Amino acid sequence: MNQTETVNISNAGTVAENIDIQAQQVAGRDLYYFEMLELASNAKLKFIEINVSSYSEENYITPNFTDNLLQKMAETRILILAGGQGFDKGSFIRHLGYKVQSNATSFTLKEIQSNSENQSIYRDILQGDDKVVYMLDQLHPQHLDYDLEKLSRVAQQKKLYLLITTDLSLKTWDLSENESIEYTFTIPTKNLYTQETLVNCLQDNLKKKKDVLKSIFPIKIENIINGELLGKSPNQLARNFETPENISFFVSLLCREKDEVTVERLGEIIVEVNNSSQSLVTKWFRSLDHKQKLVALGVSLLEGMYDDQFFSVMQEVVDGFWKHSNPALLALDYIDLEFLFDYFKLEEIDIEKQILKNRFPNQRTDIIKAAWATHRRHILSILPVLVKIVNQSVNDKASNWEKYGTRQRQMNIRSAISASLGDLGLVSVPVVENALIELASQNNSTLQRVAAKSLARWREFDQDQQLFVTIDNWLKDARIKNLLDDYLAKRNGQSDIRIGSRASSYLKATAVLCLSYSSNYDSPNHLNLEIIRLIKEIASERDELVRTRIQEALPRIIHHHVLQLKDLIVEDLMKFDDLAKSIGEGLAKAYADYPRDLKSTLYQWLENCAETSSQSNQRKKFTYRDKVLVTVFETFQRIEFTNTDQDIITIDEVYSWLLKFDDQEKRKSVRENLYLTLGKIVSLDWSKAEEKLPKFFTPKKLTEVEIIVKKFSLIFLDQRQNLEGAEYEFKWQEELYPAWLSFNERPFTQIEKIMLNWMVSGDIVLKQISTLSFLDFAKVFETDELQKIELLKERVEERRLMQQMIKDRNVESVQNKRVEQYEPAISLWTRIHIFFLLLFEPKSNKITLRAILKLLYKYPNFSKKHLHIVFSKWVRSSDKTTKKLAKWLSRLIS
Repeated sequence: MNQTETVNISNAGTVAENIDIQAQQVAGRDLYYFEMLELASNAKLKFIEINVSSYSEENYITPNFTDNLLQKMAETRILILAGGQGFDKGSFIRHLGYKVQSNATSFTLKEIQSNSENQSIYRDILQGDDKVVYMLDQLHPQHLDYDLEKLSRVAQQKKLYLLITTDLSLKTWDLSENESIEYTFTIPTKNLYTQETLVNCLQDNLKKKKDVLKSIFPIKIENIINGELLGKSPNQLARNFETPENISFFVSLLCREKDEVTVERLGEIIVEVNNSSQSLVTKWFRSLDHKQKLVALGVSLLEGMYDDQFFSVMQEVVDGFWKHSNPALLALDYIDLEFLFDYFKLEEIDIEKQILKNRFPNQRTDIIKAAWATHRRHILSILPVLVKIVNQSVNDKASNWEKYGTRQRQMNIRSAISASLGDLGLVSVPVVENALIELASQNNSTLQRVAAKSLARWREFDQDQQLFVTIDNWLKDARIKNLLDDYLAKRNGQSDIRIGSRASSYLKATAVLCLSYSSNYDSPNHLNLEIIRLIKEIASERDELVRTRIQEALPRIIHHHVLQLKDLIVEDLMKFDDLAKSIGEGLAKAYADYPRDLKSTLYQWLENCAETSSQSNQRKKFTYRDKVLVTVFETFQRIEFTNTDQDIITIDEVYSWLLKFDDQEKRKSVRENLYLTLGKIVSLDWSKAEEKLPKFFTPKKLTEVEIIVKKFSLIFLDQRQNLEGAEYEFKWQEELYPAWLSFNERPFTQIEKIMLNWMVSGDIVLKQISTLSFLDFAKVFETDELQKIELLKERVEERRLMQQMIKDRNVESVQNKRVEQYEPAISLWTRIHIFFLLLFEPKSNKITLRAILKLLYKYPNFSKKHLHIVFSKWVRSSDKTTKKLAKWLSRLIS
C-alpha cells in the first residue's frame, strides 16, 4: 500500500493473530496503570558547567582561523567543526568558549557530562538557561534532530552559542547548501598556524627536552633551545610541519634516538613525521616502547572513564595476562601517563573529577588497528575483564566506590566499554562476538543495551552491511544459538531443553534494542530498509521478553520516521494489543517535531474510525478498528500541550474527538481508554475542564467517572508531597510527606482548591466529581495520614516530656487498620430527617444534597472515616452552602 492511499479501518471483527502475550491488555488494566506511562521517560541529559581558564591564550596554541570563526559565530550562533584528522577539535571549542566568555562574562559554559542513550539534546537546550555557551564534542546529526534551523531559532531567542564538533563527513549531516555555508567549517589541512606560532612551538618543545637532546646532538645547548639543529634554523625546521602536534611528535622521535643524530637521519625523521600513509596517532603508537604501548592501549580501550575509575579498572586488567607481559604495569600512577598527553587529555569535570578523552578523530580505532598485529593476545585477554566489569556495574552489591560509587560512574563504565567493544568489532567481529553474546544473555535490559549500542555504533562508520549480517546471524544462525546455549548451560550449571528457547529470546531481545539505536543514524523518513524488514519480522514474536524490548524500541524507531512507517504501523504493528502504548509514545514524540504531519495522520485515522463503532459484546479481543482508535488515544495522552497558539492539535479539538466517540462507542474496554485520555487532558487546563466535563457526564451517567477520580488522586498525591511550610514529615510508601500536627491546619493543595470551587459551581456533575475525588483522596492517602499524625503527636509530646531531641523525625510505616465500611440504607427516619433539613432550603441546595446522597449510595466503598475527612475540608470552605452540606451529611451518617 502506498503512503498516499487512505487506510480503510473497518470494524470487521477481531484480528486473526491471537498471540500469547503476557503483557497487560488495555481492557483489563488497573486504573492506576496509565500513570506509569507518564513517569516512564528517558533520563534527562546532564549539562555541567565547566572552567576553561586552562584554554586561555597563555595556555593554548591558537590557530590562525580563530578570529574568523568568532565573527562567524556572532552571526549564526551555531558552529559545526568537521575534518581535522590531526587536529584536536574538542580543545579548540573550549578555547572558543573561553574567548566568548572573556568578551561577555554573563555567559556560562556547559558541556554534556554523558549521553549514553544518544538522546537528542534539542529539548534540553530549549528548556535550559539563557546565555549559555554549549560546547558539544563529537556530535552526530541525530543529537540535533537533523534540524539546524530549529536549533538556530532557539539559539537566537535564548542568546546561546553552540560550538559543535563532528568526526563524521558533512555529507552525513545532509545539510542544504545554505546551511553548510552558514553553520559549518572544515578544518584545513594546510596553513593552520602562522609561521611564528610554529617556530615558538618548536623552540618550546626543544627547550623542554634539552637534557635528552644534548646527548644526541653535537652542538651547544643554547642552539638547541633556540631551535637550531645541525645548521638548520628554527624557521627552516618549522616549515616542515603544519601543526604543533607534528612538532611534538618530531621532538619525541628525536628523543628516542640512541646514537648521535646526523643531517641525513634528521631528514629521515622529518619524512617519517610527514608520512601521509598513516595517521599521526598510528605513527605515534608504533614509536612507543613496550610498556608505553600497553598503557596507551589500555587508556584507549577505557577512554571516557574518570581518572580514578581508569586506574581501578586498569589494575584489574593488569592483574590478569598483562602483568606477565610487563610487571612494571602493576604500579601505574599519573606519572606513567605523562607521555600520552599529546594524544589524550584529562578534562576537568569538577575539582574532584577528571575524565580521560581522546584528542583526535577515530583515535581508538587507529590505536586498535595499530596494536592488532603485535598485541592481539593482550586485546583478547582484556575482553573477559571488560564484560565482568560491565556486569558488576548493575550489581547493587558492587562495593568498589571508584568504579561504581554513583550512577554516573556506572554509566561511564558502560558507555566507555560499549564504545570500545564496538570499535573492536570494526577490526574483527569474531573477537567481540562472544563478549557481546555474553552481555546479551544476562536477561538484564541495561546489559543488553550495552551490547546493542556496541553493534549500532558500526553504523557511525558506515558498516551497515556488517551490522545487518550480524543481526541476521543472531536471529537465524544455529552456530550462534548453540554458542549461547553452551554458555547458559555452563553459567547455570544445568542442561535444560528450555535453554535453547531462552538463548533465542535473549538474542532477539538485544537485536531489537540494536535496531532502535541504529534507527537514529538515519535522517528523518529515510530509515534503512533493512531495519524496517527486521522490525516487521520480529513484531509477531510471542516471547514475553522480546515483546517487552519491542515496546521499548518502537518509540525511538517511530520518532523521526513516522511518515515513512505509516503503512508498517497501521498494517503490521497496530494489530497487536500490547504495542498501542509504545506506538502512542512514538507518535507523540513525532508530534513534538512534526506536528502538522502528525495531526493530518491522526485525524485521518480518527475519521475512518468514526465511520463505525464497536458495540458492547462479550468479545474480549479488540477489533482492528478498536486498536487504531486506542492507539490514537494513547498518543493524545502523551502529547505535551502548551495550551497556546503554538499547539497544532489543541485541547479543544481533543475534547471534541473524545465527546464524539463517547456518544457512539459502546464497548467498555474502548471507553475505558477514552476516559484515561480525558483524565489526562482535564488536568492540563482546569478552567476548560469545568466547561467540558459536564458534556461527558450527567447525574445519571457516572459509569466511567472513577477513572477521572483516580487521575485526580494521583495529582493530589504529587501536590500533597510538595506542600511547603511544614515543620514535620512522615514516610508513606517509602516517600516523605510534609506533616502538620493538626489536620485542619494543613494548607489545601491546588487540586483541593479546584474541587472546592466545583462544589460552589452550579453544575451537579462537577459537585459529584468533586465529592468522589475528595473521598478518594481520603481513602488513598488521608486515612493513613491521620494515623501518622497521631503517632507524630505522641513523639512530639514524648519529646516535650523527656526534654530530648528525637534523632529520627521520620515515623516508621504502620500497618493500615481495617476500616469499617459505611453501609448506607435509606430508612424512614432518614427520609424524615432529610425532609426537615431541607424544608426551608432553596431548591438548588435540595438538588445538591439529593445528588450527593445518591452518589454515596452508588459508591458505598467509602468508610465513615473517609466521609468525615471530606466534611472537615468542606467546613473550611468559604462557601456557606458547602459548609451546610458538610453539617447535614455529618448528621445523616453519624
